[in-house]
Parts: sequence; C-alpha cells; structure tokens
Amino acid sequence: MINPGRTIVVDSLRKVLKELHGKDSVSEHRLKHAWLEEIRGNGNLTVNGWYSPPSAGMAVLSCQDDTPERSHFQSFRDPQFFASSDSIDWSSSSIIFYASNIDLDSGLPADFATTVYFGNNKSIRRHFRDSFGACSTLLSELDNVQVGQELYGRMEDILAARGLTGRTWSSTDNDYNFGHTLPRLNAAQGLSSACHKRVRTDPSPALSAAVTDFGAESMRTARKFLSRQSELDLLSGVQFTIEPQCISLLDEKMPKVMIHYVAQHNTSSFDVCRSCDELPREYGLL
Repeated sequence: MINPGRTIVVDSLRKVLKELHGKDSVSEHRLKHAWLEEIRGNGNLTVNGWYSPPSAGMAVLSCQDDTPERSHFQSFRDPQFFASSDSIDWSSSSIIFYASNIDLDSGLPADFATTVYFGNNKSIRRHFRDSFGACSTLLSELDNVQVGQELYGRMEDILAARGLTGRTWSSTDNDYNFGHTLPRLNAAQGLSSACHKRVRTDPSPALSAAVTDFGAESMRTARKFLSRQSELDLLSGVQFTIEPQCISLLDEKMPKVMIHYVAQHNTSSFDVCRSCDELPREYGLL
C-alpha cells in the first residue's frame, strides 16, 4: 500500500454512508462532520486536512438530477460550494467527497476524493461508467508515460474520445492540470507538536496532531502540477495524484464526476492506489 492513510479515509466514509444513507434530514454538513469524526477516531491521521479552506480540509458537495450545476465547481475554496445544511434527496443525489488529512507516520497527505451517485437515472449512471472507464484506460497505459506533460496529453485525449473533459484548475499554479505531487509534511514543516505514540493510544482532540496554517501553505506551494507544460519526472519515485473532474461535453445536465487516484513508480512499473473506485463499485456504478 503506497498511501495507507487513504484506507483510513475511505473506510471511515464507508461507515458513515452505511449509517446515514437513505435517512431523512441528512445534509452535506452532517455527512462532512460525521466523516471527520470517524477519521479523528482512528488516531493515525491529523484531525484536519491541509487543503483549507474549506474547513477541516474536507468537502462534501451534492447535487440532484435536475440541479447538476452545483457539482460544477471550480474550486472547493469558493464559499458558495462549502457544505450546506439543506437535506439531501437520496433518490436523485450525486455526492462528491474530498478529504486531505495527513498520515502521521509517513507525513504523506492521505488525499482522497470520489463521487457516488445514489439515483437511478440511466444516463447519469452511464456517465459515471464512462468517467471511471476513461481513468481505467489511462491507468492501463501508465507505464508508457514518463513526464507530467505526457500524462496530461494522454488523459485529455482519452476523455475527449468519450465525450468528456476533466481538467482541474489550480489558483496556485494558475493553470489547468490532471493532478500534482504529494509532498511530505512533518512537525517542523507545519504539524502541531504531538507525540505519535500518545496520539495512537489516546486519540482525543487535545492530543492529536493538526495541520497548522503554515503547514497548509507549505503543502499548497510545494506541489508540482501535472499540467500541459509539466516536465516532472514520473519515474523518480515521487507520489502524485491523478484527479480528473469529468464533465460531459455532450450533455450539460450531467453532474461532475471527481475521481482521485494516487500513483508512484517503483523499480519497473507504477503502483496505483485505487481506493476511489471502491464506493462507486459498492453502489453499482462500475
């Protein structure tokens, strides 16, 4: 496992969805809070994420079949896309989940995002299959790319062939991309001081480590983006994300499908953490 923190994050989300899916009066805000509390209960991750705002470095963003525009955000940092207190209609809801907590042992961001559709619209379900299918195609060809700009170009071509686009805008890089490196963070670089043994034996908020504002800024600026101009050597062993935000070019009524893989080259090939596939598969989307 190249990024064990992501397992904690997705397992925590699985527990929360098992408890709250289908219930009345469940909002984005309630889902986000329950997910955060589940993550904090583990003790191996920071109590917040580095990508802030939004609060706690996490986002839960839903839309309904007839209101896909709420999913078409440019940045989670925009207040209009912060978690809402409005109740979710599970019968036609698509929800984007994102968390950016830091693994305390490795210092690696456990960055995780996925999108799950809970409704029965056949066109939307097909859109999800196309989006995840495009990513599977890229991952099957990953050993053929060596630098960031090659990955960018291949991802763009694969998406276009399926009638999709999926570039991510970054205000940090002032450019579009399909992912970025995952720099490591430690106490000296921006984690509040805490003994890791005490964190794991007593994961109370008072003892758990948090990402400071300095740490969040360090993470934000240290990333190298996989843009059209990127000369990043993907064979160097650095961990990086592959995170398209898939939008249909053929039907504007389709919701955005945000998908978030982590990859790392080891010896002769790439290892890929595909935890973002797990929940969509469990809900019959793949």
